[in-house]
Amino acid sequence: MYTESEKMNGNEENMKRFFVNKRTALIFSAMFLLASIISILELKDDIKADNGTGTIGLSVDYRSPEDIRNYIANYGTEEDADVVYDEKPMDTKPYSLGKLSKGTLESALKLLNQMRYIAGIPYDVELSGRYNELAQAASVVSLANGDIDHNPKMPKGISDSLYRLGKDGASKSNLGMGYRSINSSLISYMEDGGYNKDRVGHRRWILNPAMKKTGFGFATDSKSYGYTAHYALDSSGSSKYNSPIVWPAQNMPVEYVNDSYPWSISLGYEINISDIHVELVRISDNKTWKFSSASSDGYFTVDNRGYGQKGCIIFIPNMGYNDGRAEYMDGDKFRVTVKGLKHKLSYQVSFFNLHPKDVSYKTKANNKNKLSYNGKKVKFNSDTKNENIKTAKQQKFGKKTVFLSRNNKRIFSVNMKNKCKYILMYSSGKDMAKFKIINLNIKTPVIKQLKPGKTYYVKLCAVKSSKIKWGKVRKIVVK
Repeated sequence: MYTESEKMNGNEENMKRFFVNKRTALIFSAMFLLASIISILELKDDIKADNGTGTIGLSVDYRSPEDIRNYIANYGTEEDADVVYDEKPMDTKPYSLGKLSKGTLESALKLLNQMRYIAGIPYDVELSGRYNELAQAASVVSLANGDIDHNPKMPKGISDSLYRLGKDGASKSNLGMGYRSINSSLISYMEDGGYNKDRVGHRRWILNPAMKKTGFGFATDSKSYGYTAHYALDSSGSSKYNSPIVWPAQNMPVEYVNDSYPWSISLGYEINISDIHVELVRISDNKTWKFSSASSDGYFTVDNRGYGQKGCIIFIPNMGYNDGRAEYMDGDKFRVTVKGLKHKLSYQVSFFNLHPKDVSYKTKANNKNKLSYNGKKVKFNSDTKNENIKTAKQQKFGKKTVFLSRNNKRIFSVNMKNKCKYILMYSSGKDMAKFKIINLNIKTPVIKQLKPGKTYYVKLCAVKSSKIKWGKVRKIVVK
């Protein structure tokens, strides 16, 4: 599991996340965010939008689930794309800047614009050579220090020019430590939970409508700890924006959220928390959560600091396990109504599966097998009879994972029990020194994006109370 810590330096705030594994030393995953005041943006009119959901006061562009799927299919990228260098930075004295490949930089930019597209705001942010250089230098200085700071000290053995460049970049960037890629850090910034939930600042910077240009950096040490930077302080785009920006968006991929995911509404002007009343209603069963400074059915706050836009309402509903619905699901629809603002605000959030659900299927592999999915026959081929994992395209968007084996001991499966939360940890290293943790929300979980030819190690935990107890490590061979 993980804990989180934070340190503050004036208007600059740093947040570190670190995971503790009993079998390893601490593995740190950290994010730093710089707060800077951008000009106050004010709503001019009581804006109304008609997208068939009764929305009032929200004029961001409406993106349907099909719009979002099409955009990602045509312009999207992998959420954990590998980092490739044209020139790898030197990770020991005297250190060197290095240079990320064009593909790596463009992949990070695509993911940033993808999030902005889903939110309905301008999604034409461009790369800046200067910002890339500043972010790359900030990443190298962080690596040399073995830490991240918006005002970093000068590491021993580094040149004055590289340090000055990195210090300048660090003062204007979101900084991360412990990520395996730039893209994975961006996904984490968009979540902004835990100790960052009181401001969701990383998210607000990424969704800053005034951003037009950005840059990215990444550097790794000998232990493969990634230090990354995302240049955040550009405001060369439109200086005026007359709509609140909401996240989760009006149509939201369920794959991006979890039961503790903060909801945010950025307004562009300061607000008083005592004036604000939020009502969240799940439309299917009319279950209602209410939030105010006096009483809340979950976490609630208001933040007026200048992370992109001033004036942000933040709330997290207590989902609870008593009704067996402790997570957001495909098809869930929620109505959000806010009172106490300058203008009326009411909108609907609909969760949907970005990709069709994964299907697990055990059989002896041969070329004649077929998989039935949603009443349609999907063919797949197998080159060998001892194949463990194959993929078959089942719909236009995404690949489905099919488990094939003659030896069931090689198949990792979980029998889910009702009213019990499960957490799964997996790693490509036997010592699990670097790992990923996922929450299991389906009865037959499937681990996606495994690489052919690699061995993975997996262990499971059932969370029934505050005590955490991991099961035995299992091995998966991907051929």
